[in-house]
Amino acid sequence: MKLNTGSSLPSLMIPVVRPLITAALFALLTISLSADSTAESPAGPETRIQALDTIAKPVTFLTDGLYDLTGIATRMSYQSLFLGGYMAGEDSVFAGSGYFKLDSTWRSAPVTERYSTYFTFGIEARQGYTDIAPGGLGPHFGYMGTAGVTFSAAPGWLGRAFWGQTFDYNRHMLLIGYLDVLDYLDFTSAMVPRMANFNGSTIINLTMNIPGSGFGVIGRSFVTDQFYLMGALMDANGETANIDFFERGAKFFSYGEIGWTPGQSQFYKSKINLGFWHRDGWDAGEDFNSRERGYGFVFSACYTIDNWAPYFKFGMAHGGEQLQDFSVSGGFMYYLPRYNDLFGLGFATTRPKGMDWIDMQTAIEAVYRFQLSGNMSLSADGQVIFNHNGDNPLFVTGLGLRYAL
Repeated sequence: MKLNTGSSLPSLMIPVVRPLITAALFALLTISLSADSTAESPAGPETRIQALDTIAKPVTFLTDGLYDLTGIATRMSYQSLFLGGYMAGEDSVFAGSGYFKLDSTWRSAPVTERYSTYFTFGIEARQGYTDIAPGGLGPHFGYMGTAGVTFSAAPGWLGRAFWGQTFDYNRHMLLIGYLDVLDYLDFTSAMVPRMANFNGSTIINLTMNIPGSGFGVIGRSFVTDQFYLMGALMDANGETANIDFFERGAKFFSYGEIGWTPGQSQFYKSKINLGFWHRDGWDAGEDFNSRERGYGFVFSACYTIDNWAPYFKFGMAHGGEQLQDFSVSGGFMYYLPRYNDLFGLGFATTRPKGMDWIDMQTAIEAVYRFQLSGNMSLSADGQVIFNHNGDNPLFVTGLGLRYAL
């Protein structure tokens, strides 16, 4: 639906650029509160606002005490994300939601030991601030990507609950239980959507038809000091916020990956991997919950060089119900040493699945994360998304605030 066609471009752009103006003013405020010296601290990154870390001390005192008494390590975070979208001839749209995450892990021994057994339990909750959640802003304008990945209005649910075992000083790993496969498969240094880019297409291979959290098994083995194999077998019917144990029977999502990394300690920072996936389908008859069988492959590469972290991703798919059946993306992240700020630039050219009237779509994104303290960060984000069939481009601006303990 097209509205406000008679409004001027400057008046329509005011609500879109307002988040960036707010971010700029906030940045000036935090810089003015920082120390006068511009040299890097020999002890590591400096803190802009020490009081923000001081506020968290009662909570960290409790979590540290819990760890000392029981060996259970607890991490939690909350992030708010606000996006504004503008396309010529359409109403401006605002989207906002919050995301809470808590993870607790008990480990029998550090992973540096020969054997280590651990149990992980995690819950997640998301709150919608507006009628449209950030994850739905792109589709609202016809963009088959996620301008605000993982941010929705879904209620609280069990995110993960699994048993893990490492062998031979973490050369081999086995996970069994209720898992979120996106935490492990085709992972690169850029795949931290609550820490860097907001747009999922620029950091994640959305050509993979990955199920939501569900029951399954994931294994990884370093066959040499640098080459590894990884595999996963999951319930193909896994759905976020809906805990079912193979409700459709023996229907699986399967994945295999081969990769190289300079060393085991660099696994999450520098590696190259090639993965193949397959998701079973089924005809559900009259209950309208049928699934189309799909398969495809993904390729990813990332390498961390000092403060630079460039990355590249590629994927193709056939069948399935994923958002895209072709994707090529890449970019880089740069960490500023004084405060550990982050600047990221990414792009993604994708082909939406099932939308014959749109050939390809390209997203270009820039993000800057202000590290206000060790626990809190503020991110400003801008995106331009083009339809290759000549439609008007979509402009997206956003602000994200994250507090982690």
